[in-house]
Parts: sequence; structure tokens; C-alpha cells
Amino acid sequence: MFIRDFSAIEDKDGLIFTARGNNNNENIIRCCLIYVPTELPSNRVRKPDKKYFKIPDQTGYGFLSSNMFNKLYTDPITQETYPVVKVNNIVKVIDPIKSLQSILESNEYPQLEEFVSHIESMRIPKQSLGIFGSVMLGFEQNNFHDFDLIVYGIKNKNKYMNSRAKLFSDFGYESVSNSELENITKNIAMKENPIGFNLMHPVSINRQLSCMVRNNDLFSIKFAYLPEETQKPLLFPPKGDIKIEGIVTDDSRAFFMPYTYIVHNSKEEYIIQTYDFAYFSAAFKDQNVKIQGMLRKCPFANLITVQKPYHYISPELK
Repeated sequence: MFIRDFSAIEDKDGLIFTARGNNNNENIIRCCLIYVPTELPSNRVRKPDKKYFKIPDQTGYGFLSSNMFNKLYTDPITQETYPVVKVNNIVKVIDPIKSLQSILESNEYPQLEEFVSHIESMRIPKQSLGIFGSVMLGFEQNNFHDFDLIVYGIKNKNKYMNSRAKLFSDFGYESVSNSELENITKNIAMKENPIGFNLMHPVSINRQLSCMVRNNDLFSIKFAYLPEETQKPLLFPPKGDIKIEGIVTDDSRAFFMPYTYIVHNSKEEYIIQTYDFAYFSAAFKDQNVKIQGMLRKCPFANLITVQKPYHYISPELK
């Protein structure tokens, strides 16, 4: 069953997931859990006006392992455990490309239309753009909108990267630190001291590469393969935990799931593979990184997989 990366999936229990990468299994879809109905058991405080809880961790592993272990799958080869949706439990699938087209046709978000026009100016067709997250699902957001856009296709990713600097200069973008962005997004008191409408701030957080705040709206860009470009993950049994330090020498496949890049140190070359977007911020070309993960029994390469909650990438691994 084909489900586009970053599609939203609702199952029979009302949980909402987002599709994450190719898992080579016709019966299950590898996912991240993103929203849980408030009526389900949870240690979070219920709000009468909220239908869903947003799950803060990137996979929903913590919630599912405590409450719905049957929605976790352990791969018999890699022995990794992650959330899945069984195909016969799917109630609804929301496609990111179709969703963005529908939202643009509604004229509900003129700021989104303007942003998409910027992307189209890079010769990236609108038909290759998608949206996911709360706006895609139609959830209300007071005084703040978080627009998560996806650029599909390797060529389109390259067009975006090659034109990004020009886009910044043409529209007067300014740099903002990660800590400042966190303060902006957490304190929705922006309505009391809003960022000027003509000022857009790109920052580099994780692999989004460009995250922009404008007039209380947050725009971010992610990338995904077109169906014909999708590459199978490297699946091998575990060999043992490993820690390495090195320099990222190739990040050309680091924009697409499974996020994959090459690290060299003085002795060896390593392939790093992970599905965890939040723990991928260190993997830029020419960057020094420290990595803790699982070395795999791969016959043709030194393969390390990194998976939350057990393994992580950090520029300051202690």
C-alpha cells in the first residue's frame, strides 16, 4: 500500500500518525505518533476545549510503550522497535500534496499562499509541495500558525538549496538563534509584541534548514523522496553499541528518510542511518560530530543506526 511520506494516518482508535519512510512491509506502515484523543488514558492534564493531545516526542514511543504496546513493532532483523499502523486498521489517510492544494484553494491562509509563491519562484512546481501538521489536519491555532511544508524530489531539493540565499536576500530575511526561536514559539505573547510583518527570520534547526517566523507565523521546510526515488533502508542485525567521533563527508542523502550520511575519522568510514528527525541536527557536511549508536552486521560497510530513545547524535556527546 503506497502512502506518501509525511501523510497523516488515523487509525480505528482515533490516534493520528504521520508516515515515516519506506519499511518494506505490505501490512504495516512505519510512523510517528503525533496526536492522541483526549478521551484515551494519559498522564497529561485534560483541557475541555481540546479534542487531541499533541505527543511531544518524535516517535510517540514513550506513550505507546506505556499505553498501547500493540501499536509498536519490533523488526525481526534489526531488532529495532518503532510505532506502526496496520493497514487493516487505517480509517483515513490525508495526503500532504492534495491537502496543500485544497488549503490554497480555500484562500484561508494568504500568508501561506505568499510563501508558496516564493518557493515556486525557485522553479519548484506547486504539485511537488505538500503540507503536514496541525494546519493540514485543520486544527485551530490561536494567534500563531505553524506551517510545515515538504518539498518532494531530489531535483526540487537541489533547486531549493541553490536558490535559498537569493530568496533570503530578496525578501530581507535575518538570522535568529535556536534559543530565540524557542522563546518565540513557546511564548505566544507574540501578540503583545509581534514581530514586524515585513521581517522574516530564517534559522537552522535540525534538518529543516530554513525555518522562518513572520507576523506570528512559523514556516519550515522538510524534504522527502518522490515514490520512484525512494531508497530501501539498510537492514542488518545488531553487532553492539558504539561511540565514534569524525567529520561528516557526505550529506547528499541526509535530507531524506531514512536519513543517511557518511562520517570519516582517522581510521574508518561509517554510514550513519536514522529515522529520528529531531536527533539529526549534527549531520551537516564538514561538521565534526560525536555519535552513539548501534553498529550493524553489514558485510559491505561500517553501518551505525541511531534510534530514539536508545541512541542519539550530539555535537557534545558526554
